[in-house]
Amino acid sequence: MSQNATVTPSNLDDYPYGKKWAYFVLFLLFMLMMSNFLDRRVIIPLFPAIKAEFGLSDAQLGILGGAVNFTLPLLVFPVAYFLDRYSRKKLVGAMAAIWTACTLLCSLSTGFWSLFLYRLGVGVGESGYGPGSTAITADYVPKSKLSSALGFINSGASFGVVIAILAGGFITPRLGWKAAFALVALPGILFTILIFFIKERTNLPTAGANAAPARVPMIPFLKKMLTCPTMLLLFMANAAFILFQAGVNTWNTTLFVRVHQLPLEKASVLAAGLVVLSGVSTLLGGVVVDRLRRRFPKAPMICCAFFAFWTGLFYVWGFFFAPVDKQIMAIFIASLTVGGTTGPMMAAIVEISPSAAKASATSLMIIVQNIFGLAFGPILIGLLSDHMGLEASIGSLSLLCLISGVFYLLCSLFYARDKERAEIL
Repeated sequence: MSQNATVTPSNLDDYPYGKKWAYFVLFLLFMLMMSNFLDRRVIIPLFPAIKAEFGLSDAQLGILGGAVNFTLPLLVFPVAYFLDRYSRKKLVGAMAAIWTACTLLCSLSTGFWSLFLYRLGVGVGESGYGPGSTAITADYVPKSKLSSALGFINSGASFGVVIAILAGGFITPRLGWKAAFALVALPGILFTILIFFIKERTNLPTAGANAAPARVPMIPFLKKMLTCPTMLLLFMANAAFILFQAGVNTWNTTLFVRVHQLPLEKASVLAAGLVVLSGVSTLLGGVVVDRLRRRFPKAPMICCAFFAFWTGLFYVWGFFFAPVDKQIMAIFIASLTVGGTTGPMMAAIVEISPSAAKASATSLMIIVQNIFGLAFGPILIGLLSDHMGLEASIGSLSLLCLISGVFYLLCSLFYARDKERAEIL
């Protein structure tokens, strides 16, 4: 299986290595994405058992839960820099090996500090996966299928979160929380080994018609990306949407218990259902965009705007205008499109960036997501809730979806032009 390969330039519909290889690699990347988020989020349902054994405070549990996000934003760009210059499969495989090994080591923790250290290690490994998987996908699938492919891979994150919730809740009462860490890490070992055997185009500069793209100088690249209208608008659109999504995902279960008086078990099932729905919408959003983009060149950005507006409008209706007994229905209707922007947005980043810097360009978005969205969404809802109540805080944050939709509409004005200038520094 393994081997670096050279491929001829592809047109809109070419699979550089053939459909079978592409489908195998996409499946492998999907499973690694699922493993990524399974290992990242499995600690959440283990909190009560960890707290009881180590005598930790809630603040310490919060630190353990967020430890991955301490290292990931710091390392994602430096790792992406090497992903664009050396073997992507080897670096992605090495990163997967690190997060898998550190998850296994969590099962050997003897206290707060050892568990914290291993969780930081999980973040080190996961820092390279988002940029690496996006760049590998762009090498394997035609441009006409890129949104679908990236939507499929990123949907693995939602399924990984659901499995983490279910696995942690099932394993811990029977075998203990340390066994939960060990068992969820095992699937990652297999997929980590397999990634080393895929074909890849070398990133080292070569001569001839089948040459790999030349290395892109970092300073001109950063200047280009940080002055590109489409990229800047994508930053703002995605930061606004992720800020909302991260906050709501964290507080959904509490909302169902506190406001709707549901038992915890039922509230957890509903929250897990919303995560599954997010994964399905991530997959379908990419498919819809790829079907429309041939006829309507601005379809990726227009569709992202529609997805954001749909989610925002139904949340606003559910939290400000609908009766309380209709609120959960409104949330589920809103969630039909909540993941739809992911594939088209990631594909757009690939399309407007130099072909030899796809991983680096993707890493910039991941930094924005983590710093401005994932880190502050849960905190912002908590702060607002203390002053205006949980319902009003979630409803207020849903206005960010509408703001995101406006930014996506503005993206459509520059998207085609910036694609044409992708290779120009």
